Amino acid sequence: MPLLRKHVGGFIDPKDAVLAKDTSEVVIKKTGIKTAELISALSKIRSGVSTKGLIEGFGNYSLDNDFIRTYNDHICISYPFKTGIVASVKADDLNAVLSKIDGETIELSVVDNSLLIKGGNTKAGLIKTDTVKHIPINGEWKDLPEDFLHGLSLCSFSAADTMSMGILYCIYVNKKKLYSSDNYRISRYELEKEIDDTFLIPAKSAEEVSKFHVNKYLLDESWVHFKAEHSSGKEFGTAYSGAIFSCRIVNGVYKDVDRFFTVEGKEFTLPTDIKKYVDSSLVMADGKREFEKKIEMKISKDSITLRGETESGWIESKVPCQIDIEENFKVDINPVFLNEVLNKSTSIILREGRALFKSENFQHVMVLP
Repeated sequence: MPLLRKHVGGFIDPKDAVLAKDTSEVVIKKTGIKTAELISALSKIRSGVSTKGLIEGFGNYSLDNDFIRTYNDHICISYPFKTGIVASVKADDLNAVLSKIDGETIELSVVDNSLLIKGGNTKAGLIKTDTVKHIPINGEWKDLPEDFLHGLSLCSFSAADTMSMGILYCIYVNKKKLYSSDNYRISRYELEKEIDDTFLIPAKSAEEVSKFHVNKYLLDESWVHFKAEHSSGKEFGTAYSGAIFSCRIVNGVYKDVDRFFTVEGKEFTLPTDIKKYVDSSLVMADGKREFEKKIEMKISKDSITLRGETESGWIESKVPCQIDIEENFKVDINPVFLNEVLNKSTSIILREGRALFKSENFQHVMVLP
């Protein structure tokens, strides 16, 4: 039985993107840009480029003087890189042209409605496709707890993977705790320090945020902005310093799920090599859809037996181990969900209808089939 009722949430959709000043019909030239550095900068913001091509401007790189930006209505990434140019061009075209430049440096110029690129023995022209867009940021930046990104990475796997699930498509950031759920399992992470705000961001956006090693945030009515602000002495150096990652937040109310983490029973640790046997059981796991899959898990004092069985056959693995339990028992469990959580925790408490996994500040509870 699902842990949460489906909630309907939607993206807030104000017309809040601002436009940079256009430079059409003016010749602007910038020389001495290192080709490899520009390619590296573009690769860092690739996640902000829409690959669907459904909306004009969403598949573009935008050069905006001291920044390179990508914008796709759900996320906006601004990466500090000086070009002195204001122009938006198709991302795939710019990547393709730069890959063929044989010079260490390039010259960029804007003439009329084109971005001209020259390097080594090669030159090219790209038509400007859209006005440069970015999200205005006003307010005071606040510190993120050092373990914030770690918490996002632990919780993101158990969020629903489609927007049709409303707020279950999101990670719920609630001051000191992070939550995610797809209606059949819930993850919870307790931060080392509390933040001042509460908001919902799509789990897919959260996964991208984690790549930028951000340590500051700013929340407004429609967006939450994250910034990487590191000195050269920090762990990640200056590779991402100054980068700003903006996520459109989701409007909705997340249900109180803390009570589902109260699971009474014997806590024990699964064998470290059990994951490969769970993989084996998947080939004969009963159930058509991912959330319907199930296998049988038999637990005894000296072994755990995993058995997958369908109408066409079965597979069984017996894993030797030592578990301090009074009597043997068995449960059905979803092998797909089990495999995913085993990357994060092997400490488990089982009771009828529910399994709880624990690892320091992280907890994960799943419904048993």
